Parts: sequence; structure tokens; C-alpha cells
Amino acid sequence: YEEIQHKIIMKKLINIRCIIYIMNDLKILGH
Repeated sequence: YEEIQHKIIMKKLINIRCIIYIMNDLKILGH
């Protein structure tokens, strides 16, 4: 169970990073 939770947390962190990168790219394109 702990390993599964760890994998889910890692996936969420990766998704958050991807969103941050996309937001930064949109800001650069916006300027």
C-alpha cells in the first residue's frame, strides 16, 4: 500500500511540474 501511495504522490508532483512549465510557456508567449 505504501509503495502505491508513493507512486501516486510522484505522479501528482510530476503533473504539477508540467502545469507550471506550461504556465511559464504561456506567460512567455503572452509577452
